Amino acid sequence: MRGQKNIGQQCCAICGFDKILEQHHIIKRKDYGSNSLAHNLVMLCPNHHKMADSIEYGDLMKDLIFKKTGKKGKTLSTTQINKIKRYVYKKTKKKEEDWYFQYIKNNLMLSIGFYRRLERGIIR
Repeated sequence: MRGQKNIGQQCCAICGFDKILEQHHIIKRKDYGSNSLAHNLVMLCPNHHKMADSIEYGDLMKDLIFKKTGKKGKTLSTTQINKIKRYVYKKTKKKEEDWYFQYIKNNLMLSIGFYRRLERGIIR
């Protein structure tokens, strides 16, 4: 079961399905969501994970996750967000509103290695 050991959750937070589980970030990483096990990660079955990531059902699933787990999601600290923005600006020389800045930022945010470097203080 993917990611189960990290959270210790044995079944889908919504339906209780326990055969295949996936980690879901309540606040997406591209929106500066944290990797906090206590606040921003839940285990979902593939069906509920797909629904949670969809535009149509995303808000409904966020409410349902809160009702079932008490988790609302958590973003990175302002300091960490500013570090990310400075890092991307150094790489792109583009303003935050520019599509290329957003493209590079989103790709970095999907990298777990980038999060680890950020948490260790390697990204300044």
